[in-house]
Amino acid sequence: MGSLKGGSIFLIIVLIPVLALAGSIQETNKHKENDKNGFFGSILIGGGVATGKPSGLEVVDDNKKISTLDERPDRQNRDLFLIMGELGYEFASTGTRVSLSNQKSEKSFVDLVVAQPLKDIGTVRASFGVNKEDVWADPYVTGVDRRKADEESYNLKLEWEEIMGSGFLATLKLSNIEVDHDLIGDRYKDLKRDGQIMAAEFGYGFPVGENQMIIPGFDIEVEDRDGESNSSKWAGVSLSHIIEFDRWHFLTSIGMGKRDFDKTHPVFHKTRKETQYELSHFVTYSRPFNWKGCFLQGLVAYSRADANIDFFKQDELTIGAGMGYEF
Repeated sequence: MGSLKGGSIFLIIVLIPVLALAGSIQETNKHKENDKNGFFGSILIGGGVATGKPSGLEVVDDNKKISTLDERPDRQNRDLFLIMGELGYEFASTGTRVSLSNQKSEKSFVDLVVAQPLKDIGTVRASFGVNKEDVWADPYVTGVDRRKADEESYNLKLEWEEIMGSGFLATLKLSNIEVDHDLIGDRYKDLKRDGQIMAAEFGYGFPVGENQMIIPGFDIEVEDRDGESNSSKWAGVSLSHIIEFDRWHFLTSIGMGKRDFDKTHPVFHKTRKETQYELSHFVTYSRPFNWKGCFLQGLVAYSRADANIDFFKQDELTIGAGMGYEF
């Protein structure tokens, strides 16, 4: 979820429950109308630009070498390219949907997803995914090029949507994290990064007329790393507004949260505290030029992480657009 990537992930964390709830309502209505089983899928190709000041943890070429731990980096611009998709099969006899997707999780490169609608109870969905990303083997070395290391995660998520026919949504998540060549963990045992992340999210959709919905949300997270200085607790809230008008779908979301770490950081001699903010607006336009199954999307989002240690501060503005197809 204090880096440029951290800000983007925070944005996704805020929006995933909202999009899941809105998507479940749309899928339910579509299923009732079409009663279609068999193969299904979607693909979205998009791009954009992001500008902001990354934290010292962010792995980008421009901050491979840092001269001091106290300076904020210069503002950086980067191009974005995104491909998201899902391919699955729905069994006519049970309504069970099985798919491979990179749309369902903010932590995984790809997920195996199994969804089961249960009459008068709601829809239960389970997903398992894996991911690998670059981190700095020792983020706090100065005057020399920092070396990259791999952070692998194994992620399990359980979702329950439209609970007992209501607008409630609940999600439980568990991630196991392993960092290869964790040099900073070798240097300071309180900065070891292997561990687990446990999180829970809750939301409720309140219809406002026929075409609008307001969705307040709440999420908590416990990050239990082997190093106590990298272990933390998070609590966040969000509020989203959905409007559907003819072929247009608008989603505006605001969110904020606080993260407190368990122990004094051995490099900065302070206990980390961070507050994160997010504001975003999504626009979707269905069937452009009357192309069945196609849609256009646009996004403007801003995220910010304020920290009591300058090294972990970040902010990012993202503007993007894409075109997709679903069947």
